Amino acid sequence: MQHDLGARPGAYGSACQPTLATTAGPQSSNAVRLHLCACSATLERGQKQLNDMLAKLAGSKKEGGAAPVLAGPDAFLLYDSFGFPLELTQEMAEQQGIQVRPLLYL
Repeated sequence: MQHDLGARPGAYGSACQPTLATTAGPQSSNAVRLHLCACSATLERGQKQLNDMLAKLAGSKKEGGAAPVLAGPDAFLLYDSFGFPLELTQEMAEQQGIQVRPLLYL
C-alpha cells in the first residue's frame, strides 16, 4: 500500500527555492539544491521502508483482536537512517490500524 507524504516528487527542494534565491549566491544555491535532492531521495527510501514494514504488520492481527505493533527500534531506524520523525511514523501507522511503541524507541 502506497502512502503519500503530501508532496509531489522533488517538492522538498523546490519549497526552498525562493529562500535560496534571495539568501544564497549561485554556488551556494547549487550546493543546497544538491543536498535537498539527496534529502528528498532519502525520505522517499524511508517512505518505502515504512510502507514495507507496515504491509508486513497489516496482515498480522494479534490474538484477541489487538492491533499489530511497530517496534520502537524499527521506528528509530526510520528516524536515524531516513529522517522520519516519530510523529510521522505514528500517523502513517495509525492510518492502517498499527500502533507504534515510542517507549521502546531506543
